[in-house]
Amino acid sequence: MKRALIMASMSFSSGLAISAILFTCGFEVFPGKEQPTFDSVFLLLISGVLIAPLFETLLILFIFHLLRTTFTSKLASYVAAIIMVGFHVLIAPLWGVVIAIPFLIFTHPFRVEALSTKEACLLSALSHALHNAAAIGIYFLFSRLH
Repeated sequence: MKRALIMASMSFSSGLAISAILFTCGFEVFPGKEQPTFDSVFLLLISGVLIAPLFETLLILFIFHLLRTTFTSKLASYVAAIIMVGFHVLIAPLWGVVIAIPFLIFTHPFRVEALSTKEACLLSALSHALHNAAAIGIYFLFSRLH
């Protein structure tokens, strides 16, 4: 749990810093997004904190193991992160800029030899869930102040 908190704080702070830079420069990560209601925030929490981290961790695991047959663990984790960023760019181009470093962090456990596959999945999914929970909380807070 301690590792997941450290990873989540690193991923969240990097994403927050990049978001702040983009915002200061006049860019919106999700342009034209409506103000969230309680229902939309509840659905966002369920999908962002439970469903997405689990699904994306399994997808990272699959991609990593495919790449691992050809590349080193380090390179496979980097390429897996880039592929995951690419999926997010399809939804919102600047989202890829914001989550590039977090996905490098989320894929890191898969290249650590001392961790089992189960431990790597748990660490990645938990840090991703904590990251998303903090991001959704900040998003909801700032959307109410805006």
